[in-house]
Amino acid sequence: MSRADAVRTGTEADAVGAARLHTSELPEGFLVTLGTPFLVRLYTRVVRFRGSFLLVMGDESDIDGFVAVAERTGDLYREFLRRDGVRAGLAAVPALARAPRRTWETLRYGTGGADLSDLPDAEILSVAVAPRARGRGVGRALVAAATDELGARGVGAVRVVTAADNEPARRMYGAAGFSPRATAEVHAGVEQVVLAWP
Repeated sequence: MSRADAVRTGTEADAVGAARLHTSELPEGFLVTLGTPFLVRLYTRVVRFRGSFLLVMGDESDIDGFVAVAERTGDLYREFLRRDGVRAGLAAVPALARAPRRTWETLRYGTGGADLSDLPDAEILSVAVAPRARGRGVGRALVAAATDELGARGVGAVRVVTAADNEPARRMYGAAGFSPRATAEVHAGVEQVVLAWP
């Protein structure tokens, strides 16, 4: 494993490291286009909101990996918009102006635009592992810790959305007991698969 081989609960101080890791390791997603300050606010809200959590491996200054989870994605997004929307939006104005449709699609996904009624409410929002920590089971350990934490919260199932062609992610989730349940297009023209556990 890594120099910090235990998964721990993320703090507000970890939001910066999570945002940086998200930016460097998940560059194809829409949220990264909104900028690191936006992501710092989002991960700070994940830590603060009682219905979500952040788990990390590594030091606050240089995390090896993280997983962000919401018990109900829509509830987290509504809380984020209510408490952080103005400041986060101002930080991301140029990106929002360039991609208003993708912004709307993202918001609708979390608040009722996509039909996920047959799937678990809880969702793994993002997982990222630093290149130096790959191949040591960091991603699997984070996902396992996330399902354990959900169980401790009384939540028995969780979903995750990933690109249909993201084979490394699909293998990692499959090894953790996730199975494909549906396809989705959070953003028009981008094929994704929804996996669920158990």
